[in-house]
Amino acid sequence: MGALHRRTEPVPQRGREAARVRARRFLTGAPGVPGELLASVFHRDGFYRKLADQLLDDLPLRRRVLRGHRLCTQLDQRAAYLDPTAYTMLAQTPVREALLRLGFPKYLADPLSSEKALGARCILVAVARTDLEPALRTLIALVCPALEDCPACLAVHTTFATPGVDGRLAELAGHRPARPRIAREGR
Repeated sequence: MGALHRRTEPVPQRGREAARVRARRFLTGAPGVPGELLASVFHRDGFYRKLADQLLDDLPLRRRVLRGHRLCTQLDQRAAYLDPTAYTMLAQTPVREALLRLGFPKYLADPLSSEKALGARCILVAVARTDLEPALRTLIALVCPALEDCPACLAVHTTFATPGVDGRLAELAGHRPARPRIAREGR
């Protein structure tokens, strides 16, 4: 009998967790990305991680098999083309209906409008357009199978390196009180 072959390198990881480890490592080495932001986004019980898991779980089976970077590019396109006029017109609309009218596919609108995500805010006006864009790009880092090869990689890095984005993401996740939209005089 011959000797058993032993692996000298660690067993390669697969799946969501491995992709997230690689994405975090990739973004950690990127200039201008704060470590605290990465810690909060990639936290095991964090808001964005749970939302990304829900997005992946709700993805239709036909889209899972040949997914590649399709979900990444769709999230990036939706973030890039959030029309301010259309967003304002839908301000009093429930989140799910507003996202569908903004061009989000149903498999993206449903998880994003759930009670655990943006739907807890009931209507779209409670979610600032300037906060939704970085949130969608943050989700790319969590759902992407290989961020270093992703077509949306530059947009994700730019979002993570933007000054003040950590506060906006924390606010949307419910970790900080909402900032006042209108300055009130006399109070």
